[in-house]
Amino acid sequence: VVFYNEKSEYSKSLKDEFIKNVPSESYDLSNPNFNAAKIIKSLQESKSKVSVLVLLADTTTLDNALEVAKYSGGKYQLLAGDDIYTPKTLAAWKNFQNSNKPTSEIKIAVPWHIGLYRQTEFVQKSQQLWRGDINWLTAMSYDATRALITGLQQKPSRTG
Repeated sequence: VVFYNEKSEYSKSLKDEFIKNVPSESYDLSNPNFNAAKIIKSLQESKSKVSVLVLLADTTTLDNALEVAKYSGGKYQLLAGDDIYTPKTLAAWKNFQNSNKPTSEIKIAVPWHIGLYRQTEFVQKSQQLWRGDINWLTAMSYDATRALITGLQQKPSRTG
C-alpha cells in the first residue's frame, strides 16, 4: 500500500512509478479526512496480503505518514522516500520504541549519508568551512559544481 501526497508532483511521480511496477492500493496523505488508524484497521480486517507500506510523504504530510507508522503496529515492512528522513521522524521512532508497543523498522531511501563519508576530505573541509554537518544536498551541489567546472575547463564558451 502506498501513502503519498496528491499535492506534490514529486510524491505523485514516485507513487506512479511504484504502482506501475508493483500493483498497489494508494492513499492520499494530504486528504483533509485522512485517518491512518481507520485505514490500517481496514487493511488488517480485510485479511489482505499487504505486507509493505510505502510512505512517500513530504514535510507537509509527515505527521500523517508518522501516524501510519504508529498504527502499523509492527505488522508491516515500512519503506519511505528521502523526504521522511528528518529529525522529527527520528524522534518519533524513539518514542515508538520507548512506548513498548510493536514498531516496524523503516527503510528510507536516501541519495547520500554523511555517516558513510565522514572521513573524506570533502566532508572534513565542508564541516570546517560551514562549522557543522553537511547533508546530501551539499554533496550533490558539490558534484554538480565540479561537473560545471570540468566542462568550462574543456570548452569555456556558451555553446561549449
